[in-house]
Amino acid sequence: MKRTLILISFLLLSTYSFSQESFETGVVVDSVICDHDTEQSYALYLPSYYDENKSWPIFYIFEPGARGKLPVNIFKKAAEEHGYIIVASNNSRNGNWQRVFDAADAMLLDTQKRFSLDTARFYTSGFSGGARAAIAISTLTGKIRGIIGCGAGNANRIDLSIRKRDNLVYVGIVGDRDMNYLEHKLFEEHLNELEIPNIRLISHDKHQWPSEDMILLAFNWLELKTNSQLTSERKELIKKSFQEHFKTIVSDGDIIESLRFQEYLKRDLNIELNDSIMSLGKSKEVKKLLARKTKIEKKEIETRAYHNKAFKEIPETRLVPTDSTKGVLWWESQIRRWQKKSQSEDVLEANSSLRILNQIWARCAQNTFQEESRGDFELAMKYNEIWLIVEPENTWGLWTKARLLTAQGQYDKAMDQLLFAAKTGKISLKAIKREKLFSPLLSHQKFVELEPLLWTPNES
Repeated sequence: MKRTLILISFLLLSTYSFSQESFETGVVVDSVICDHDTEQSYALYLPSYYDENKSWPIFYIFEPGARGKLPVNIFKKAAEEHGYIIVASNNSRNGNWQRVFDAADAMLLDTQKRFSLDTARFYTSGFSGGARAAIAISTLTGKIRGIIGCGAGNANRIDLSIRKRDNLVYVGIVGDRDMNYLEHKLFEEHLNELEIPNIRLISHDKHQWPSEDMILLAFNWLELKTNSQLTSERKELIKKSFQEHFKTIVSDGDIIESLRFQEYLKRDLNIELNDSIMSLGKSKEVKKLLARKTKIEKKEIETRAYHNKAFKEIPETRLVPTDSTKGVLWWESQIRRWQKKSQSEDVLEANSSLRILNQIWARCAQNTFQEESRGDFELAMKYNEIWLIVEPENTWGLWTKARLLTAQGQYDKAMDQLLFAAKTGKISLKAIKREKLFSPLLSHQKFVELEPLLWTPNES
């Protein structure tokens, strides 16, 4: 049903006349309530020079924790430079495809009513599960011109996975400490097999949204591939941005990434290969380094398979250990082992260890949301417990634990979690009030302790 709605929303494009409602330009609007479904909202950015008398390309963004303002703030620099409308759902989150479809329908329908859009230049993006959602919406509609997938590859359902289309292009962005680093590498090979133009940008981040500068580089590549009106002057500026990025990689001393990235320069920008870098690539030292990298990555794959087997036990054992199954203490020993290895001076080993740790907490986060959506709060709490062993001060993890405790009527413990989260991270009063599950906490006696720790939208 929802798939049909998404398709219908595109079929209706030609019949919509956008409304004259105005929004402030050049600033991030936290929440635009959808007219046809007031339960749905999205964060918005309109370029400072937005003019309703011309048509604008638009990015639809899916954030794994329904934090629409977060990616819009990251994308606004690129949007301002290249002239894009940016919207990100405040409802779509990991764990439930139906929720993603509902959010996509809401944004697609509402933005078509409100704004003057270039129907040939619709784009999607997302981080983690949101990156998979961005691909799913592209596959369902068949109308998305380009995708920026951050921190995850293909959709995890065959019917939603990426399809070859003549005009589709893809930018992948992943950190070399992100647990989906190797997945992005394999996904690039898959895209090449499908003959979908693509590029894979690598940062030195863990599993997180990329920086605004990395997003700008992704926009630059998309402009080259999808904007037929791009001027020669703009093309030269974009070419320069890629040359500067390459210089940064070389100055970091990352010979492996230097060799890889300069192949993009030759392919997409017709920039000649660097002879000195090519010579280094043929040296015995670099060949030895590449072999060691392959060996470490193979060990990483084996470790993840071992952990995946242990994960499959959790729904049945509920982390109660037996002679043949693993409990919380086993998971804690595994986590401490890889935390120690992540401190290695060997960058390849340290990054691989960090990817393993990130895989553990991200898998737990995904399963937490999935079990919460099914109403199995006890099992969701088990996954959340492991998540917080890896990252005990993760604001998102603490927020989620507070949600689960509230859903089970444990208001005192939920307040304690929110207090800890507010002290270690950044939580807004508006976000708490928007979370319907937290309604009983607003009158809790400890709320007076929490309120001074919260930030409001006018704060930095």
